Amino acid sequence: MSPKDTIANHDSPERAALKRWQAGPPVHNRPSLAGWIPLAILALSVIGFADASYLSVKHFQGVAPACVLFSGCDVVTTSEYATIGPVPIAVLGALFYLTVLILSVTYLDRKSARAIQFVALISIPGFLFTLWLLYLQLFVVNALCFYCVASGISSTLIFILAQVAWRSIGGLFKDSP
Repeated sequence: MSPKDTIANHDSPERAALKRWQAGPPVHNRPSLAGWIPLAILALSVIGFADASYLSVKHFQGVAPACVLFSGCDVVTTSEYATIGPVPIAVLGALFYLTVLILSVTYLDRKSARAIQFVALISIPGFLFTLWLLYLQLFVVNALCFYCVASGISSTLIFILAQVAWRSIGGLFKDSP
């Protein structure tokens, strides 16, 4: 190979930068289904945690939450179904969302498949409990609480997204990377 060929085969730094810019970001850095799902789960867990924490604070203050859209927040949050023994349902919700939040951050930080698998597993009873609480609001208490419905939507979306993520990483028996 002649010196002329060697020089011709090497691009200037400016030309190389232009080629990189034209090519766009590497494929592995582009958003994908698997990439946005953990972020969505994280965002939903933050929303759910804030919602459940607000309801918990209002419970311990002995004050009904300010109701938005529905007029039954006071009825729902002071009903006999608002606690399990001495523990407010909202505190259980806050613990659920905090766990999902920590696991989501763990997945995003370490890419641990086990973290998403655990979110998928704990979201199953969370979703079933959400259905039970919605049934109680609609057919037993006969009132709806905006914050309870918002929490139900958050936990349902976490359930759906976690199941999709779980399947995309191979289910229960896939080893962590």
